[in-house]
Amino acid sequence: MNWVDLTPPEFAEVDRDALRRAIGDGQAVRYEKEMRHRSGERIAQEVTLLPHWEGSEAVGVAYVRDLRPERAAATGEGYHPHSSN
Repeated sequence: MNWVDLTPPEFAEVDRDALRRAIGDGQAVRYEKEMRHRSGERIAQEVTLLPHWEGSEAVGVAYVRDLRPERAAATGEGYHPHSSN
């Protein structure tokens, strides 16, 4: 699977816009989105996208952080990474 396969359609433009901003500004861009887990579950993620140049080609390098633990703590629910929530 690749980034496009893991991204629900409504977040595709969010990703494209973040990449345009990162490359255009030459700086990291942080944003939130959802991605699909292999189980089909949609998971809230924080993405930090950094511009990177390979020769003359600009690409993005992303660091992704699972927001489930943070969101569970905010609602008072426990998060267990090996459970179904």
